[in-house]
Amino acid sequence: MIEIKLAQMTEEFYNLIPKQRRMVNQLFEEGTILSYTLTDDFELLWIVIMAENEKEVVRIIEKFPLIEYMSYNIHTLVFHNMVSNRLPSISLN
Repeated sequence: MIEIKLAQMTEEFYNLIPKQRRMVNQLFEEGTILSYTLTDDFELLWIVIMAENEKEVVRIIEKFPLIEYMSYNIHTLVFHNMVSNRLPSISLN
């Protein structure tokens, strides 16, 4: 899990958000990012990434469009439980 402290939002920061979201969405589709959570004050971000090692995590994070506005700490997790978004079970009655 990556715990990220975000810098104060500037116009440059704001303009990079769409590019950041596109990259995050792509990583979700690839199964690389499992969760992405931002606080309502836009100061903290938590990301759970599937990776073989810390070096791979750093490689992914360093490509983020907003990396210049981030300071981060990487925490190795033993497990990460979450409820997945699923379609409801089909009932044939």
